[in-house]
Amino acid sequence: TLSLHDALPIYVFKIFKAAAFEENVKYRHNAEVVLSELIKNEPNAEAIRIWPHHFDTGSFIPVENDAKGNLSKSIGLGLAIADTMVAEPYFYLSFWSANAGEKPVVLPDLPIGKWMMPAWNGAVLPLSELLPFKTTEEQIKAVLQYLETGMKQIKKMYLTNNLANFTASAMIIINQRSNLT
Repeated sequence: TLSLHDALPIYVFKIFKAAAFEENVKYRHNAEVVLSELIKNEPNAEAIRIWPHHFDTGSFIPVENDAKGNLSKSIGLGLAIADTMVAEPYFYLSFWSANAGEKPVVLPDLPIGKWMMPAWNGAVLPLSELLPFKTTEEQIKAVLQYLETGMKQIKKMYLTNNLANFTASAMIIINQRSNLT
């Protein structure tokens, strides 16, 4: 029997509003499209999946191992359901360091979305912030640009060891309008 760090209760899912269910299916599909595009250039990225601990659709990218070969830095990214931090579904990026004493430095502003640090190590992009983008293609482009911008900032921070003692986890939840070059 597999033992998880936090047990999930057994639920019987009832669909009260078919339209809401269909909308959630579209969110998950679009997340899969965006994440697939992004991680195809990340050879160590984990497969996209629904993670049981937060019910988010996401991937995990190992970035660095320590001298013993153990994972020491990583990036997580995906689409999360509404929770106590954000009252609606949102895209996120997260970063983690095995050194529990490390804290991230202040990162540059994102084109859309916002960093949630220091209260939470990351940034969020609520889906409602994508509404100004009228087509699915425009929304996907905006989310991709946000994720790419955030990942570049995190990797630069890692490469320059620009950490002032960073804590275990940071979620970057996505809402950004980006002009990447």
